[in-house]
Amino acid sequence: MLKQTWSFLFILVLFAAGMGSLFWQQVEPLTEAYAREESDDDFGKLIVPDWLADDLRERFPEPARSMVRKELITAVQINMAPKTPETNPEPEIAAYISLDRLNGVFVLYAKQNGAYQPVYTKMEPVYGLQVIGKGEFLVLTSGFGGTGIQDNKLYVIHWTPQGYAEAWSGVAHSHRAQETVDLVDGNVQFDLSNNQMVYFRLERTLDATGVTLMERSSYELLRYSEETMRFEK
Repeated sequence: MLKQTWSFLFILVLFAAGMGSLFWQQVEPLTEAYAREESDDDFGKLIVPDWLADDLRERFPEPARSMVRKELITAVQINMAPKTPETNPEPEIAAYISLDRLNGVFVLYAKQNGAYQPVYTKMEPVYGLQVIGKGEFLVLTSGFGGTGIQDNKLYVIHWTPQGYAEAWSGVAHSHRAQETVDLVDGNVQFDLSNNQMVYFRLERTLDATGVTLMERSSYELLRYSEETMRFEK
């Protein structure tokens, strides 16, 4: 945890020194280092059961419904709800499928009354899912796109005593292509030992040939509020 904290502070120093562009080339592997891809005990890919495939399929209209096949679904198991001496909740299941840039769905299921029930849903194409720490947070990247336009957002999801909810959301990737190309890219890093999250943002404008006309980097340091159960400035 000490190593993660020093890495977290070092990234802030880089941005304070105006090195956002250099950092951005490395932001994806750094984020992956803090995300848990798989483990044998509490998070890993699942063989998609029939009930899950049927539930996702029913969320689409025809003819898209017929395109939902098991081999296209990603399903992972994770422990988000905390264990207590009185309770030992079964793992949640996060599942998603993206059919194209306009059609997709993400569903988080939790065991309730003996059966898995949907507890959080996004009807959007999914571009990424990360598990932070031991399952304290999920980071979902999803959004819609079209010709010359793409709008993806980051959603930080967690368990609360009132249910599963978003602790924060922000721009993951925005693309607008007209006479110039306007780009916004965002990413998050976590320091769970201090209940902190930092949101990095890189804005760029390119001309028609791809030459950079403007580039600006920034970051926001957010702390988790036990009162609102959200990350706030």
